[in-house]
Amino acid sequence: MVNTEIEQYISFHDVSYSAKAYKFYIYPSGYVKILHNLTGIMKPGINVIIGPTGCGKTTFLDVLAGRSDPSLVSGMVLINGKDRPPNFKRTSAYVSQNNFAVGALTVRENLYFSAALRLPAWVSRKERESRVTALLTKLGLNSVADVKVGMEITRGISGGERKRTNIGIELITDPSVIFLDEPTTGLDTHTASKLMKLLKRLTVDGKTIIASIHQPNSSIYKLVDSLTILCNGRTIYHGPVADGAPLKYFGSLGYKVSSRENPADFFIDLLHEDLPAKARDRLPPAEGDGEPVREESVEDSKPMSICAARIQQLQRIFEASTEWSSWMNEARGIFFTWRSLQKPPKQMSRECSSTHFHSISGSEAELSPLMINASKPKTGEREATQSCDEEIQNTARVYPTSIDDVFVTCTRDEQSPNEGGERGDYDVEKWGKKWYQPIPLHQQFGVLASRGFLDTLRNPNGVAVPFIGVAIFTLILGTVYYQLDLSSEAGIQNRTGLFYFVCLELAYFNGNAVDIFIRDQARFKHERACGFYCTSMYFLAKVVCEVLPMKLGPVLFFFPILYAMTGLRRSFTAMLFWQAACLCMGAASTALVIFCILLFNHVALGYAVAGILLSFMMVDALTRMRSRAAVKERPRSHDISTSDGHVEKLGMHWHAQFIWSKHT
Repeated sequence: MVNTEIEQYISFHDVSYSAKAYKFYIYPSGYVKILHNLTGIMKPGINVIIGPTGCGKTTFLDVLAGRSDPSLVSGMVLINGKDRPPNFKRTSAYVSQNNFAVGALTVRENLYFSAALRLPAWVSRKERESRVTALLTKLGLNSVADVKVGMEITRGISGGERKRTNIGIELITDPSVIFLDEPTTGLDTHTASKLMKLLKRLTVDGKTIIASIHQPNSSIYKLVDSLTILCNGRTIYHGPVADGAPLKYFGSLGYKVSSRENPADFFIDLLHEDLPAKARDRLPPAEGDGEPVREESVEDSKPMSICAARIQQLQRIFEASTEWSSWMNEARGIFFTWRSLQKPPKQMSRECSSTHFHSISGSEAELSPLMINASKPKTGEREATQSCDEEIQNTARVYPTSIDDVFVTCTRDEQSPNEGGERGDYDVEKWGKKWYQPIPLHQQFGVLASRGFLDTLRNPNGVAVPFIGVAIFTLILGTVYYQLDLSSEAGIQNRTGLFYFVCLELAYFNGNAVDIFIRDQARFKHERACGFYCTSMYFLAKVVCEVLPMKLGPVLFFFPILYAMTGLRRSFTAMLFWQAACLCMGAASTALVIFCILLFNHVALGYAVAGILLSFMMVDALTRMRSRAAVKERPRSHDISTSDGHVEKLGMHWHAQFIWSKHT
């Protein structure tokens, strides 16, 4: 295996997150603060984040995994006491609560394509297959290895097997850190317990597992090593679970703990209860006591509810507790060590050190990386600077190594090919900086194209439905306009109607090509965030493997048949121009829909506006063509298009000009 010997500790210091709020899908209306000054450490083992719905569990998980917008995050997230490396998304795993396995592929194929995209280019096909086979055995998926995952219309594997498949897709690189967002959602109690036991076995290798669970049952709670309770984006408890530490803590606050009740249920229920007398006695004084507690809202500033005020009180009680002090000492030591490595202690001022100290302690002052650039000590500050040096040396109790060791680095970029021995099945040279580099672009395109072709061919809605729809349309139009008499006035007018309906079909048939991208939008965002591939290769593979076969394939196959049935000009060159014009019309319609969706930043609204625009174009074009045919006016080449001036702007002027000039 890859990196089972390297453990990773994730520390977060005074982390806050504010989400943007929008009105009418476009206009920003302010910010909503989701996370409030969170500080703590996630160690190797199972670290579970629980809390009521909407408390910020998924947001907190995204911040730790580096998947959130950095401009909306304040505070620091350190990996083994160092800045998060640029390739952290490739060295870690993130399992979303949604199913991102390709339904038309088998379990083995999903794991293999993940290995082909994420493992280095020098790993042979045999090695990839060997790793996939070993992972199938480890996850208990051998019995369904060659069964399709399944889609809405075709049944596949069970929910628990699908969840394990999603985990296997992320574990193909054997990461040291695994993030899981609601892994037990949609599973029964037995299946959820089996899944968590599987994750527990992974921690034997020293992996750090961080999972957000809405409300774990008692059997799952027994497997947890560290518990974090969030409510309204605030920390109510953060610490170990061993020896019933959370129950003892809340029992010391006066909450009645029942031995027959699920501890997780008890923790969620107490958030909605009034503070006991013991808890009120332990409530530390806060700035501004005696005034109504207020919190900024998106629209205006309103007094907080009693529940929100109680959550703030629980946070203050926990931050003043002895249970929190031990974790704070470790977090403080990690931070001061990291800060001492950013700039020599002699260049740090006492003021800067104090500012960081209070920020970590949970005050409203936000921890910013810009504050690290401390000013140089002045003449009168030398004594204070020396005191600062001593404070850093005494406080920096780095866990688990010393300042000189400065933690084991979480990346392999700095490892020399000549250092150490073999790790698992791969030698040290392969464990160098090349291990987490993405594969070349042409290989990305090849893997994505292969996966896309299999998905399209096996999907009942992939190729069959578009071909059947265009075949029916061709049969109807070919029958209605069969062998037009181009020498008569009626034939010329009927031919105009044929052109109109062809453009109408192409506009609406190809306009929904965006659905191909929207259908896999969630999977693309997840895989792109995890560093599977680059966006350009995904787009090219999607166009080549799905857009062309599903949208242009039926047109290229059936429209020559329609051309022959309607008796248009018997010329190979004319038919080629007919095909090219049809393809341009489809591309222009797709571009119009994409433009509307991007303009309004909303799929449904963009489709509605594009449909209205196309309808007006077609109605206007039909009205003008009928009026011209009635007066027997030969259209001027510079004034004719399939949908008059509107479609002319879409690039169809030359199409209509050719048709009119060749067939009138």
